[in-house]
Amino acid sequence: MKNKEKYDMMKSSQIISTQERGELKMKEGIHPNYNQTTITCACGNILEVGSTKTDLKVDVCSKCHPFWTGNLRQETVGGRADKFKKKYGLA
Repeated sequence: MKNKEKYDMMKSSQIISTQERGELKMKEGIHPNYNQTTITCACGNILEVGSTKTDLKVDVCSKCHPFWTGNLRQETVGGRADKFKKKYGLA
C-alpha cells in the first residue's frame, strides 16, 4: 500500500506542476498529420470529420445501417427443445 500511495501522490503533484508551467506539449516529428476528411457512404451520405487518413469510402453509415434505422430483423430462435417440438409438431 505504501508504494501505491507514494505513486499516486507523486503522479498528482507532477501533473499539477506541469499544467501550471504550461509544459504539456506533444513531441515533435512522431505524430501523423491530422486533416479534415470526407467520409462517403455507398448510400450517398457524406460526413466531414477530422482524421489522419484522407478521403474515405464506406459501405454503411448511421443513416443506412439496419441497426440505427430500425430495420434490423431479430428472429427469436428457440433452444433445442423448441426445435424438437416444431420438427415433430408437438408445439
